[in-house]
Amino acid sequence: MIDPNNNPKNIYYLFNKAKSNKFIEHEQNTFDTSNLSSDPYFSHDLFKKILKTLQENYDIQSEFNFAELGGGQGHWANFLQKQIPNSNGFVCDISIKNLEKAPANLKKVYANIIEPIFKQNSMNLLCFFVSLHHIKTNDIVVCLKEAYKALAPNGILLIFEPNKRFFIRQLIYKSPFSKDIYHDEHEQALNFDQIKKISIKMGFKEIKTEFLNPKYNLQFVKKLKLWYLYFPMVQLLYILDKYILISKWKKYFTLYGLSIFQKPLENI
Repeated sequence: MIDPNNNPKNIYYLFNKAKSNKFIEHEQNTFDTSNLSSDPYFSHDLFKKILKTLQENYDIQSEFNFAELGGGQGHWANFLQKQIPNSNGFVCDISIKNLEKAPANLKKVYANIIEPIFKQNSMNLLCFFVSLHHIKTNDIVVCLKEAYKALAPNGILLIFEPNKRFFIRQLIYKSPFSKDIYHDEHEQALNFDQIKKISIKMGFKEIKTEFLNPKYNLQFVKKLKLWYLYFPMVQLLYILDKYILISKWKKYFTLYGLSIFQKPLENI
C-alpha cells in the first residue's frame, strides 16, 4: 500500500492481475480502447463550486493528501492540485491509457479501487468523481470500506455521481442514444439515499448532500455525435437548477448528486 507521506513516487503499479475477472477486464478494455476526449466533462465552474463547499466544511492546509479514485485522466485531481500546490495529489485508475494522459503534476496509481491502495489513516480527502457508478453494486460497499480505512481521522469522502432519481436518465439508458452518451453499458446511476445509509452505517458522518445540474464543457460535448441536441438540453437543465428549482424537488430533476462525508476523530 502507498504511504503518501513517505517519498511518494510519480507512478505506482498496484493492479493485481491475479484478482482480475471478466467484469474488470471488460471495464479496462472499454476505457483503454474508447476514444475519450482529453477535455473535462464539466466547466471549471463546477470544480470551483465543489471546492468552495469543501473549504466551507474542512480546513484544507499544506501537506494535504488527496486522491481521485477511478479518476481516469484526473481532471478533478488536477484542478485540486493547482488550487492546493503543496498537496500530494493522486489519481487512481484501472485504465493505463487514461493514466498516461493524466497531468504530470499528479502521482498516478494503476490499481483497482476495490482493493486497498493507501496506508490506513493516511489520506485527508478521497474522491469518487463520476467513477463509482461504473462499479458493480456489491463492490460499491467494498470501495467505501477501503476509503474509510485509508482516510485519516477527520478526513473527507467526496462522492459526485449520476443521480438515479433523475427519471429522464433512466429513459436515456434504455434508448438508442445511450451508446453515444455512455461508453460503458454497465454503468448505472446511484441512489444517494442508499449511499448515505451505507456510509453512515460504516461510521461516516454526513456533512452535506445536494443535487445539481452542472454546466458542461462545450468542447467535450462536441465530441459526441448528436452534440447539437445534447448541449441545449444540459444547458436548459443547468438554468433550471440555478434559477427555478426549489431544493425539495432537485432530487428528481437533476443529473448529479454530491455527498460529503467525514470520518470522525474518535475512529483512529
